[in-house]
Amino acid sequence: MKALFHVVLIAIVLAATACHKDDATVFNLNGKWKLTEALNDPGDGSGKFRPVVQKTEYDFVQFNTNGTLNSSIFSDYVRYSVKDSTVTLYKSDNSLQHYSYKFHDGVLDMSPAGPLYCIEGCAQRFVKIGN
Repeated sequence: MKALFHVVLIAIVLAATACHKDDATVFNLNGKWKLTEALNDPGDGSGKFRPVVQKTEYDFVQFNTNGTLNSSIFSDYVRYSVKDSTVTLYKSDNSLQHYSYKFHDGVLDMSPAGPLYCIEGCAQRFVKIGN
């Protein structure tokens, strides 16, 4: 009986910790992100992230805390929402595009997750700039 109690207690602690980490991830999405690398796989799994050539001073996406979006990359999109590990970008006509995202070592990776996808693997990598 004691062992069951300990297992249940550990499960509750792990569940609470997992929820807290998700909240921190969503918080970290807010702000201005500079595009630094892109991945385009030729179809054989050999694709690697490579530095991008900037079209302007820098290409960026800015996720504002009020749900609006500013971006030189996703210029047709005006707002966003976040659920789990997906950020959904919306145009003014409410058409949308989902992106899966993840954080690692202060870097944000985004990859199309529908309705448009890359036939081969693709993703964009961003670093946070400013506040």
